[in-house]
Amino acid sequence: TLSGMKDAAGNTMADQIWSFSTVADTTKPVLITRSPASGAVGVSTAATVSATYDEPIQSMGTITLQDGNGKEVAGSIGFASDTITLTPSAALKNSETYSVVVSGVQDMSGNRAKTSTWVFTTLP
Repeated sequence: TLSGMKDAAGNTMADQIWSFSTVADTTKPVLITRSPASGAVGVSTAATVSATYDEPIQSMGTITLQDGNGKEVAGSIGFASDTITLTPSAALKNSETYSVVVSGVQDMSGNRAKTSTWVFTTLP
């Protein structure tokens, strides 16, 4: 409520009353872009792996990359607004099919995205 307010000429303004309410965000973030794309073939052995969501995400969650033998690829995880990225520590193997798993990603309200998985294959 605003009351007793005056304009520059000293005239008293009418009281103003307003109200509002908020609604809790219960919408889970949705994965909109995978890189490399799901099923991609001929991917560079220097590729980074990323997942981009339809809204900003917290700096939490995991992104893992496994080679065709199920061995996890070492790398560093980064977060930027709506994207989680894995940068491998070394070049990927040629002609190898890799599996990506992204899990535990949450939006700014704590809503957890579905776990996402996909595969891609590197250059021969």
